[in-house]
Amino acid sequence: FSRFRLLPPIIDQQGKEIKYIHPKETAPIPYILPEVWEVKNKANKPLWLTEGEKKALSLIKLGKHAIGLAGVWCFRAGKDSEQEGSNYLYQELLKFSWQGRNVFLAFDADIWTNPQVRYSLSELAMKLAAKGAIVKIVSWSPLLGKGIDDFLANAFEPDHVIGNLELSATPLRNFLVPDHAKEAIRAFAMARAEMSDLQREGYLKMLSNTLKVGMKTLK
Repeated sequence: FSRFRLLPPIIDQQGKEIKYIHPKETAPIPYILPEVWEVKNKANKPLWLTEGEKKALSLIKLGKHAIGLAGVWCFRAGKDSEQEGSNYLYQELLKFSWQGRNVFLAFDADIWTNPQVRYSLSELAMKLAAKGAIVKIVSWSPLLGKGIDDFLANAFEPDHVIGNLELSATPLRNFLVPDHAKEAIRAFAMARAEMSDLQREGYLKMLSNTLKVGMKTLK
């Protein structure tokens, strides 16, 4: 598998800017380097998930174990895959041990203004939580860079900054706020089949309290 960065980007017939290409009829699988594969069964090692190869590399350069998604929805293998039982998560992601692992999701800084980014991030977060991951959402001011790579490139001491980002990351239960109730409820609906009965009941109670929505309504 290979993916290419176009410099400069091209414009397709619909006027859309194309920055990356990969072979036709192949899926945009997650970008996972050998040193990240080495910790797939080591749940004590935190993992970062971000948008794109360059952003993953910027984190790996600082000693983090990072997976790059080709796009905000590219944790899904798609309906044409043979992975229906896993809600379409890529097999590459399913090979990792998630139970008890700290996972930092670092999507672009437009997460607070772009509903589609919130929908995708919420779904991924809930699916990983269903597998036992301790999910936290990383955020920073968009004035300091849209992507995590830009943010770190502009930082005076990136090693220090990355530690602060981990410490200040928002736990999943605090990210699913009433203003984003639609995203939160949809994410739970997409992930509930992956949850144990105990997990499902726990998240229902959490969402009910956080979103101020009755349990019966949620169900």
